[in-house]
Amino acid sequence: MTLVASLLVVAGSSLCFGATRLQRSSGGKRFVFWRSWLVFATDFGQSLGVSSQAVFVGVALALSTIVLMWGGIGLLLASLAFVGLPRLWFRLSTKRRQEQFTEQLPSAFDTLAASLAAGQSLPQALAAVADRFAAPCGPFFSGIVERIKWGEPTAVALRQAKPPAPLVAWFSFVGAAETLLSAGGNLSDVARQSAQALRRRQRALRRLQTLTAQGRYQAWIVAALPLFLVLALRTLEPGLYATLTGSLTGWLLLALAFLLDAVAVWLMQRILALDV
Repeated sequence: MTLVASLLVVAGSSLCFGATRLQRSSGGKRFVFWRSWLVFATDFGQSLGVSSQAVFVGVALALSTIVLMWGGIGLLLASLAFVGLPRLWFRLSTKRRQEQFTEQLPSAFDTLAASLAAGQSLPQALAAVADRFAAPCGPFFSGIVERIKWGEPTAVALRQAKPPAPLVAWFSFVGAAETLLSAGGNLSDVARQSAQALRRRQRALRRLQTLTAQGRYQAWIVAALPLFLVLALRTLEPGLYATLTGSLTGWLLLALAFLLDAVAVWLMQRILALDV
C-alpha cells in the first residue's frame, strides 16, 4: 500500500513537471495548477542555486519518504503538501517582497526629496531613485521612469503605478504630486514628510509585532500539536493507532480534528493580524 502510494506521488510529480513544460512550450493558459508548480520550482531553485528539475526530484523523494515512513497519515500530509506548497511559497514570497519595499520606501523618499531640492525635475529624481535602489524598490521606480520616457504624463505614470505593498503614504504622495504638478508647489517637502510618516508607521508596527509575538507562536504550536499527537500514538500505541486508522469513522474523526485545528489557527491569525 505504501509503495503504491509512493509511486503515485512520484508519478504525480512527474506529471506536474511534464504538464508545466508543455504549458511553457505552448504558451497557453491551461494547466494553471501545474504552472504554479513550475513557478515555484523555478523560484525556489534559483534561491538554492539549482535547476527546477532538481527541485521536482527533491520534492518527489521527500513526499515519497513521508508516505513510506508514516503510511496513511503520511499520504494525507503528502497530498496536502502537494496541493498547498506552491500557494504557501507565493504567499511567503509576496510578504517578503512587500516587507522589503516597505523598508526601502522611506529612504527612496529621502533620495527623491534631496534630488528635487537640488534642482532636478521629478522625472530626473525618479530616475535617481531607480538607479540607486535594488529590487523591489528600484525596478518599481524604473517602471515609472520608462512610462514617462514613452510619453505618458508624469502624474498619469505615478497614478497607474502599482506598488508591491499598498501603502497609504505612497498614494498620499501620488495625490500630492498630481496637485503640485498642476498648481505648483514644493514637492520636496511632501516627499520628506512621506518618509517621516512611513518611519513612524514602521516603528509602531515593530512594537506591535513584539507585543503579539507570543500569540503568533502559540498559533503555530496549536497547529502542530495534533500532528505530533498522532505520530506519538503511532509510535507508542500501535494497536490504538491501527484501530483509529482501520475504520472510516477513525479517518473521519482525524479529518474533523485537522479541520478544526486549521480553523483555530486561521482565527488566531486573523485576531493577531496587524493593520497600522
